[in-house]
Formats: sequence, C-alpha cells, structure tokens
Amino acid sequence: MPAADIVHKQLPPYPSWAKEKELGFVKVGVCFLVDTSGMVMPTLVVTKSSGNTDWDFAVAEALRGWEFSPGDAGRKGEITFYFVLHEPEEIKTEVPTSGLTQSFELSGDLSVADILSKQLPDYPSWAKEKGYSKVRVTISFSVDASGTVLPTMVVRTSSGYTQWDNQVKQALLGWKFTEAEEVRKAQITFWFVLS
Repeated sequence: MPAADIVHKQLPPYPSWAKEKELGFVKVGVCFLVDTSGMVMPTLVVTKSSGNTDWDFAVAEALRGWEFSPGDAGRKGEITFYFVLHEPEEIKTEVPTSGLTQSFELSGDLSVADILSKQLPDYPSWAKEKGYSKVRVTISFSVDASGTVLPTMVVRTSSGYTQWDNQVKQALLGWKFTEAEEVRKAQITFWFVLS
C-alpha cells in the first residue's frame, strides 16, 4: 500500500526501558488489512518481531489507529518500523526495505557533512550465511589535519569476531574527511542488518 494513501498516522513510541538498555537499532514488521473506510482492521500479524512481545504489541496498537484513504475492502499493507536511538540527522542511511542493510552513525568532532569519500565495510558472506543480523561495530578514531583517518583506532563495541572488526577498521582507514587545523576525534557505529 503506497505511503500516499496514509491519511492519519501516529508513530509508535520508543519504549523507555529499551532506551535505557541502549537497544539502538530494532525493527518491527507488521502485516495488516484495511477496510473500505480506510481503517486498519483488528487482525494484525507481526512479521518481524523486536524480540519483546510488549514492544510488538505497542507497535500493533499504534498501527490500529492509522487511517488510510477509502477504497476496496481487504487491501493489504505491510510496514516496518525502525527504532534508532540517535536523532535522524546524525544517521546517514536509507531505510532498508529488503535484502541487507549497512548503515552508520557518526558523532564527536566530525559530522556526515565532513565526509568527502567513504566505502562502507562489506557485510561478511559467512555472517550472512549464518544469518547474523543486528550486529554493530563501534570504533573510536582520529583524523589528522589533512582529513586522513589515523590507524590508531579503538573498538568500543565488537561484533564478537576479530576478523569482522578488523575488516571494519580497514574500510574506515580508506575514508577521507575535510581538512582542518587540528586532529579531530570521533566515534562511528556501523550497523549490519539482514532484512
């Protein structure tokens, strides 16, 4: 169902307990039907769970309040809600719809606007084959005055696999940032999500 058919929507809230636990990239997918008046019918199916039934229920409840343009009965829709801890302007990503997604968030002395060139790290084929998803790697790093990433990096949040972490660091070494008068420090988190 196209987004243009949405007449009224209320996004589900980000649970406070999830924020406290720093659950930073969670998605909930819901399949639903719309009646002739454009109201969401009571029967909803969670196609992608957050892993918490209360969270899934809250998303479904919020979706029940949505209203679409009138039309044929039984129109089918499917929507995925993405819950990300940081403000949207800090995130450089396209909302994934299918396949696999790699996104990142950048904080510290650098912003997305400072990036001149980048190459996202590859999603390891062995990790995809094993279904590893919702994996994050956070790295603290520095950039010299010329905009070059310095090799002295610290992995703050590991994927759990040294090979994967090293691959991410190697990719980050190839990034180029704007020039400045001094060394800048930043932190970047890469998200690896199968959808």
